[in-house]
Order: sequence, then structure tokens, then C-alpha cells
Amino acid sequence: MPATAMVAVVQVYRRDARGDWWPEGKDVFQLLWCPNVHWGPPAPHADVSPVAEIRWRSSAEVTRILGSPPLPVRQEDPDYGYSPVRCTLTPVPLVDFPYPQTLPDEELIESVQEYVEATGDGDDVITRVAGLKFGGWPTWHLNEPDDVACLTCEVMGVV
Repeated sequence: MPATAMVAVVQVYRRDARGDWWPEGKDVFQLLWCPNVHWGPPAPHADVSPVAEIRWRSSAEVTRILGSPPLPVRQEDPDYGYSPVRCTLTPVPLVDFPYPQTLPDEELIESVQEYVEATGDGDDVITRVAGLKFGGWPTWHLNEPDDVACLTCEVMGVV
């Protein structure tokens, strides 16, 4: 099968999403993916998901801007949902907390849970607001985090 162009899903500028996770010298984040269903994608992608690539760029190095992105050469099922609709996002800073299990003491856990209950419906609404979340802590609303030991140093971390 012929190769196909990756589809631009989102582009974020550092000025709109400040944080210490940005690589040095980079101020543009791009998420691209293949518009086709992949039944056996390479690791670390999940089965039946788009194969994605992350690109960190420097806007100073962009010398030519395309008027419109290239269309995929091959798109097996355009109705599957891997063809984003062009839109603009409005950056909104949010208060973000880690999963309570990862907080250092019970008093802080209770304080965060009280804040969540006071500002929402008692559920984890803080990490599940509408839109695209860029940076901050992961959301665990589908499953609980697991403690996993590093294979090299055996230090425990939450994933």
C-alpha cells in the first residue's frame, strides 16, 4: 500500500500553554496521526487507534507555511473519525491536581477532595473539562493509576 501523509490534529504554541515540560528551544507542539485504522499498530499505540507522532519545533526555524495541509493519499474509511475538523481552540488556564493517591499526606488529599466537591459535582471534574488538555497531571477517570517499578533502578512511580 502507498504511504499516506500524516494529518495535523493539533498545534499548540508555548505562549498559549506555558509550563516546564517544553523542550529547550522549542515553542511549537504538533500532534500528527495517520488517518487510517491500525489493527496492529507499533508500540506504544493501542490496538484500533491512529498511529500518532509528536513534533516539537521552533517557530523561528519555520521558513515556509503551507496554505493548506496535504491531503492523505489513502484514507481507508473517512467515516471512522480520524479526519479532524478544522477549528481554533481558546487557551484557558486551569487549576490542576495530581491523582489523590500520589499526594504526600492525608490532609492535602482531603483539602483537594473538598475543593473538587465545592467546585463541581463531587466527581473528578477538574481533570475532565471539555476541550483539549495540554500539560499538567493525567486524568484517571477510566482506571486507577498503578505503581510500577523502574526496570533499571527499581524506584516506584505512578503510571
